[in-house]
Amino acid sequence: MRALFGTPGLRRLATLAGGGIRALYRPSVGDAIAVAGSNVYRVAADFTPTLVGTIDALDAPVSIKDNGNIALLGTGPNGYQLNLGTNALVRIDDEAFYGGQRVDYANNAFILDRPGTFQFYISAADGSVTFDALDFAAADSNAEPIVSHIVNHGQLLLFKRTVTEVWSYTGEADFPYTRDGNALIEQGCCAPHSVADLDNSVFWLGEDKTGQGTVWRLNGYSPVRVSHDGIERAIQSYGDISDARAFAYTQEGETHYVLSFPSANATWVYGVKAQLWHERAWLDPSDGQLNRHRANCHMFWSGEHVVGDWENGNLYALDLDCYDDDGNPLLARRAAAHVADGDYRRIRYHGLQVDIEAGVGLLTGQGSDPLMMVRWSDDGGHTWSTLRTMSMGRIAEFKARARLRRLGSSRDRVFEISISDPVKRVILGAAVDAEGLTR
Repeated sequence: MRALFGTPGLRRLATLAGGGIRALYRPSVGDAIAVAGSNVYRVAADFTPTLVGTIDALDAPVSIKDNGNIALLGTGPNGYQLNLGTNALVRIDDEAFYGGQRVDYANNAFILDRPGTFQFYISAADGSVTFDALDFAAADSNAEPIVSHIVNHGQLLLFKRTVTEVWSYTGEADFPYTRDGNALIEQGCCAPHSVADLDNSVFWLGEDKTGQGTVWRLNGYSPVRVSHDGIERAIQSYGDISDARAFAYTQEGETHYVLSFPSANATWVYGVKAQLWHERAWLDPSDGQLNRHRANCHMFWSGEHVVGDWENGNLYALDLDCYDDDGNPLLARRAAAHVADGDYRRIRYHGLQVDIEAGVGLLTGQGSDPLMMVRWSDDGGHTWSTLRTMSMGRIAEFKARARLRRLGSSRDRVFEISISDPVKRVILGAAVDAEGLTR
């Protein structure tokens, strides 16, 4: 038996000056690192921020890795090194440093792609952030530039537009990586920051010669499709999806791949264990419109799943026991499958009952008498009925039942329920009392 549980709310932990959060990173040693606009902070365990310097004011995500002494912050065209002991932050002016969409670290060296080319390069393997113009290699299976890369299970995956190359560490003096000639993955990547490692694998938003907009998971050297027709239809309708960005987190036994589309103002989340997708959104209280989720990036720090707001400098905890988004309503919405008779006869609905965890009301204020809202459509979702409400039970009313009666008739109906009161949401099932009528 499956149940529907609410998504985590946003509980504010701190606010950083500078703008939207471009990166969160938990280094090997010392306080966490956060980038708000052009400001770089170290964040203590109690979430007290300390400004340590500034970087370029681009809107692009910042990629960060460290070697235990130095953290390298890559912004695309530029790079910065942060001393984890002294907090000294300086721009990298090495002539052999070319920037990079992403930064990785493995085998004592930083790894970057050279933007706009099929080359990647590495730093010196001596703990410093210095570069030699000869320490590069070419991912030349085709002429496409490298889009993204990631180190997984000791191997370097170089994502191009339509293929992905696999490189292995050999430790040779001339250049320590060699392409695995027998491993060319016939699936590329269309969004550099959609690549994420989770659940002992790699997930990304793919592209090949036939199209783009499919989410893949790597199984060995084989890409496995994890998105389905409905999700792909939505993604492929967005237009530009190259700015998609993803992060992963594990909470209460479920690992989530969170994929946001800034240009399209949408966020989709895949639950690896359940193998189910859901859409996550932020309800703007000023106009009632749903927008992409506030979380732009993630780190697990000081026992909290910390996310950064894409628009401002807020740091939040993803909290399953919080039922609002930083004081704003957190909307939970679920639409049922179509209810129709096989012979397309009209159906009379005597009642609807939604099985819930009841008695979740609060002591005072909004949510003291929590309500579930119900509406339905008889024309495939083009128009909807007026909203009706069902009680979810005041505090300790554990036997309360959420039900409605006398719901009219239809040949094809879709029911939708929603909850915005700041209370626990657990949906165990639903049933309709209905009878088929003659044509």
